[in-house]
Amino acid sequence: MSMLFHLINPVTPSTEVNIEVLKGVIGQEEAKEKLGFFAKSHCDKDPFPTLLMTGSHGLGKSFLAEKVAMSLNRRFVEINSNAYQNPSKFIENVLLKRVLGNEEVTLLLDEAHSLSEGITNILLTLLNVSGDLENSFTYKGSRFIYNMSKVNVVFSTTDAYKMFSPLINRCEEIYLYPYSDDEIAQILKLYMDPEMCLQFSDDNKRDELSMACRGRARNTYRMATRINRYCRMSKSNIFDDDSWDGMKDIFGIKPLGLDQQEFNLLRVVSENGPVSAKTLALKLMVNQKNIEEEIETRLKELDLITNTTRGRILTEKGMEYANECFV
Repeated sequence: MSMLFHLINPVTPSTEVNIEVLKGVIGQEEAKEKLGFFAKSHCDKDPFPTLLMTGSHGLGKSFLAEKVAMSLNRRFVEINSNAYQNPSKFIENVLLKRVLGNEEVTLLLDEAHSLSEGITNILLTLLNVSGDLENSFTYKGSRFIYNMSKVNVVFSTTDAYKMFSPLINRCEEIYLYPYSDDEIAQILKLYMDPEMCLQFSDDNKRDELSMACRGRARNTYRMATRINRYCRMSKSNIFDDDSWDGMKDIFGIKPLGLDQQEFNLLRVVSENGPVSAKTLALKLMVNQKNIEEEIETRLKELDLITNTTRGRILTEKGMEYANECFV
């Protein structure tokens, strides 16, 4: 006999929205403006929409998705899409085990470009806006109803172009930008121990620290934890010019905040360019994908190298860097 289930109990009352949670997030003003609008206008007739959060690694997509859940007073469930390729496992372990119940839920599907075709088809059905805001799927003889006023989905990815277009079309896109130097300083202060402080006499040192954080919240958090450890090890509450020089030596931080692999890649291009990704991989003894998807990314962001039909070459800025660091 077929049975009917609601993923979220339909009689659960909608809870009040707390916009202050979003306002407290550092930076990402454009994203917060959109999210605040959707949260404030959220009601049974106009539910919070499905979101697609895009942008580079480390900008806080998962962090902001959790703040969305908090602003809606919803339970937050985070799933890595790579972990679920089988539709049955997705239904049983995510929809039924982690969404089904009496609590309203925000479901984050991270690495959304990795969603399988079968799971994508399920989501296309559930996220198709209808007049009564309810969609359903049948599984093992039972029918499950998804109520869009009780559950909201957030897709998160750095590679939105790999997602199925009809799924993207069901989303409101939220793009996250790199953080400014001032915002980086605020994030550092947020995660540094309260009794510790930055005290640079040379503005260039402060700029170097900001560059090493790369405009990303994740890198800034990691840097703050390093500063905390360094200060505790040094038995000092002040992180100054000499402290920064010491940390650069420990972690191999090069000018413009490059790490050792990026620095080595730039040197190879400087000495051998034009050079292909395959040749770079051989010389640096890494996989070619590491070159194309990781190591050279920051060098291109900083306009130090560029691709040509003959291979990677230094830009004018890259040549200046090479003259200062390699000669």
